[in-house]
Amino acid sequence: MPEDKIKIEGIKSKREFREILDIGQKIGSNYFLTYIKKTEDENYLRVGFIVTKKIGNAVVRNRVKRKIKEALRNIEFDFYKGISAIFIARKAVIEADYLNIIEELKKVFRKIK
Repeated sequence: MPEDKIKIEGIKSKREFREILDIGQKIGSNYFLTYIKKTEDENYLRVGFIVTKKIGNAVVRNRVKRKIKEALRNIEFDFYKGISAIFIARKAVIEADYLNIIEELKKVFRKIK
């Protein structure tokens, strides 16, 4: 892993999801709704994904998660350390190409207060 990239860690516990959804900053975009909470741990970007059955079957939902994860890996995150984010996918993300997802992620992270 290059030194300029920070570690992306998954959010797994229900308690953490609930905490971020309850008190996190809500940012909307064309492809996903994002809840963001700043944390004390400056070395990680913690992410979680919610892709409902409205989006599609399991194959489609997993493809959406992989698209977003890959886009996150390839963004420069120097300014985004110490953040926990939950992405709730919208139906438009199914048709989105990789570059559009990257642009949407950059817009979302620029809106962080």
